[in-house]
Amino acid sequence: MTDYRPAPLRTKVLIWSVAALFQVMSGTLQADSPDEEELAGWNPVTMRLGMYLLEADSTFGLKKDGGGIELVNLDRLGVKKDDTSPWISGVWRFGRKWSLFLSAFRYDEDGFGVWEIDFDFGDITFPAGAQSYARLATDFYLVDTAYTFIRTPQHELLLGFGIYGVDIKAEFEARVNEIEINNKRFDFLAPLPNGIVKYSWKISDHWAWHSSLGWFGLSYDKYSGSLINFSTSFEYSFNDHWGMGLGYSAVDMDLEIQDGELTEIYDINIGGVFAYLSLQF
Repeated sequence: MTDYRPAPLRTKVLIWSVAALFQVMSGTLQADSPDEEELAGWNPVTMRLGMYLLEADSTFGLKKDGGGIELVNLDRLGVKKDDTSPWISGVWRFGRKWSLFLSAFRYDEDGFGVWEIDFDFGDITFPAGAQSYARLATDFYLVDTAYTFIRTPQHELLLGFGIYGVDIKAEFEARVNEIEINNKRFDFLAPLPNGIVKYSWKISDHWAWHSSLGWFGLSYDKYSGSLINFSTSFEYSFNDHWGMGLGYSAVDMDLEIQDGELTEIYDINIGGVFAYLSLQF
């Protein structure tokens, strides 16, 4: 079994790249920082930190040129659908019309089961009756830049684009008498383009509603597929700096990657409720 819990080097590189982006933008755009009138009562920076109670439905597969499709659903292999992940989100209104949005969460579960029938997965056969082990570790990072089309003391509407960083590691094993006889691993990291629409409504002095919809569809090089992400939340502000919120978020990703004569298939659906504390300044 492979331990996926420590953050891989490439994940750390991505995190530090985002931090560097913050630093560069902070210096180059300082002269264009919005004043209080242009902000119309919205805070320049908001950080949100909480927990995400999510449920995942994941299917992986291989498609051969001129052949059929072989699929494996992790739920049938005993992998838990439910997981709890730290959830982080941030907003930086760095320019008179521009804002930067960040968010991240993780899904990591495994499980044991039994292969019910002989299953050929690419060039590997998993025999019927063998014990199965499966694990999925997935990190999602969202970095968006958005332009403000409407900003009043009650409403804010933004349209923009960004990158949805998806880091997926999946592992399948077959064992007989607790001895591993076959295994198959998927390992995928890609910055996927993401178009977004964001809307916030200050319902009252203390209550606000936030919503976001992102989408991409692409077909280039060896990649083809789509990703839809959606979130909505209600937030209560105790004062000018502190608040708390409750919301729902979902990601639906369908992606195919051409690898020689084989095509890797990723079908991942994640959704659930998140609760958080917010800091505004």
